[in-house]
Amino acid sequence: METASTFRSRQCGLVSKGVAWRAVSLTLRPLILIFSLSAPLLVVRIPAVSTPPSFLTASLPFAAPAEAMVADVLRRAKDAVGHRWRNGSRLIADQFGVSHSYLKFILPQYDPAAFEQYKVLASQYAELTQEVRDAAGTKDFEEISSRNAREQESLLEEVDRLLEHALGPSLRPRLVRNRSSRRVSRSSKNRESPGAFSSARGHHETRPDRSRGFSWTDERAHTARHGEKDLSREGETPFPDRETLGANLTVAQRHEWASLHQRLNILSHQQRLLASAPEAALLEATKQDLMQRLFQLDASIRRQRLQAQTGFSRAESVNQVMEEMRRRGQHVAARMAEAEMVVEESEKALGVVQTLLSQLQAVPGRAAQAREGIRAKREELEQAAAAATHACVFDAFVLSGGLDAEVHNVAVSTRSQGAEILGRFRTALSKFAAGIRNLEALMREAGVFQEPALQRRIEAYVQRMHALNLQGAQIHAAAEPIVRVMETEQLQVETEAAKLQQVVGSVSESCVAFLKKEETRLQVVSSKVMDRVSPVLASLQSILERAVALGQKQDKKLQSSQQYPNSSASSSANTPSTPGPPASSGETDEADVDFQAKALQKELEPIVADVSHLTEEVRNAERQISTLTSAAVALSSSPEATAVAASIAGVKGRLTKAEQSLVAALSQTQAQVSVAVSKARRHRQDDAFRGAYLQIVPWPGVATGLASTPLKEGGLRSQGNVDSVPRQSSARPGYH
Repeated sequence: METASTFRSRQCGLVSKGVAWRAVSLTLRPLILIFSLSAPLLVVRIPAVSTPPSFLTASLPFAAPAEAMVADVLRRAKDAVGHRWRNGSRLIADQFGVSHSYLKFILPQYDPAAFEQYKVLASQYAELTQEVRDAAGTKDFEEISSRNAREQESLLEEVDRLLEHALGPSLRPRLVRNRSSRRVSRSSKNRESPGAFSSARGHHETRPDRSRGFSWTDERAHTARHGEKDLSREGETPFPDRETLGANLTVAQRHEWASLHQRLNILSHQQRLLASAPEAALLEATKQDLMQRLFQLDASIRRQRLQAQTGFSRAESVNQVMEEMRRRGQHVAARMAEAEMVVEESEKALGVVQTLLSQLQAVPGRAAQAREGIRAKREELEQAAAAATHACVFDAFVLSGGLDAEVHNVAVSTRSQGAEILGRFRTALSKFAAGIRNLEALMREAGVFQEPALQRRIEAYVQRMHALNLQGAQIHAAAEPIVRVMETEQLQVETEAAKLQQVVGSVSESCVAFLKKEETRLQVVSSKVMDRVSPVLASLQSILERAVALGQKQDKKLQSSQQYPNSSASSSANTPSTPGPPASSGETDEADVDFQAKALQKELEPIVADVSHLTEEVRNAERQISTLTSAAVALSSSPEATAVAASIAGVKGRLTKAEQSLVAALSQTQAQVSVAVSKARRHRQDDAFRGAYLQIVPWPGVATGLASTPLKEGGLRSQGNVDSVPRQSSARPGYH
């Protein structure tokens, strides 16, 4: 059980910071809440002389060492749970003439990244300060104090650059360098030896600036004593710092100051925990009211400070107030310029949203057109499939899956286009909403200044903001049914695409069945053709052999006639004295050869007709096979269609081979028969020419026969007429 004095000291330590410290551990939250709720009552009940905060004890010459130890313990506890940067921030803010609340309020709004970097620097500053405090009373205190002072100076310069980059030259607070140097010089003058410091701590030394965790804070008294110019109040201070709140404050003012800070922090903590927008808005209104009261208290404290000034001239005070007003005016002007830019950007974003809304309205129409096109193609395929129950009349584009892929691409393209436009619409709408929220934050920030002209400008911006917000709400309401219709149309497009895919699948199955049936039929046709081809080839082979034999016989006769040129003439003149073969034998052989040639020619005619008929059948089958092969290739994704295509290719190969053999055999046989007939005709013509010529011109050895033969009219002999012999240009001796 902790005693009442310990609890009172810890509570007063909380009040000294101006806010209720926030814990991140669940185990500390009940105790924090108790401290926050009971702090106002405790401040009222506790006498002013026992209040440990430095800005409340500025007029007290002494402080109890026990309370200093409690404050040090509380500071270390806060450091352990993540409050080290806050302690460092309070020290840094004191060097810049502003409060920790001001930096914590303004930095996240302008540059969140800079605020995170500032927290790191503040933590380092707090560590250096704590190291100096821990080294007090040791032999290394001088070395540690000087080293840490240099490091703290570099940290302050880095914070100064950070604030200038984040807030700009018009808003950033100014670093008061002589304050830190003045404190260093004062601390070097007032340092004690380790033994004396330990003795003072053991015997309750009554110098508060020598105890751990406290420093002499009455800068005005120090300035008055040493005649130094006070520059600690340069820069804008929306919240009074610890030097401002001195002994001139009453107990009621101290209580109100602590109560307002505690309530503000409790509301901020509740806002972070709430997820409901209406409740958060209600808390925000309460928070703004508390902020207004805090600013009013700040103004009253500053007025009280100006009225109580004794060591400063009135002109310097007026100049300081005017400087603060000028900086505040610059701050407000910057906020108003930023508000104007935010309004313009919001209007541009609203125009983009309206354009995208018109594009979004056209998406359902395009989806409906795509759906109708897919439906028409599906119905066409269904009608064609119903009409062609015993055939495969579909082209390769349908059977190979090209139509299915095209329809799928149409469905995917429709969805992607709608999703792309919808995503751009949502992005633009989010940007517009972010601009509205930014404008609201700017109006809240500028609304705390009670100036008529500023309030009129704020009212105008608020009206424009409400008009933009109304238009955005109308666009959002108009987009919701469009999005629903777009989703419905897209689902219908995908449904039609799935139906078309089913129809294409059924068509492919029917075509595979048709190919199987046609393959069986072509096998039968091929067998019949092959059965008919064999006898025809045998007949052609027989005719070819006989024609070859006949040609050889004719060649032998030609050779014999060339050896005995007078045999033909003597036989035709019927002279027994003429040497050579008998005339009756030559005439019989010639007639026999001529008869055989004509017989071969007549025998070949029906075979030619059969070959022509077979060739026509084979070519018809090949045309059918080509069509079926194209369909089978289009159905290459089906293993059954691939097997059927291979079988049909085999049938086509056999038919083509049979056709080629028939054509080759027929051509060879026809050529040989033509040669035999031509040779027979040529021999007959040669004999006729020779006999006629011998009858006209007497040859040696045959004059008696010619003289005894009487001439008829025209000088021709009765045995033959030369003009009666037909003349053919092709009948040349030696023609083969």
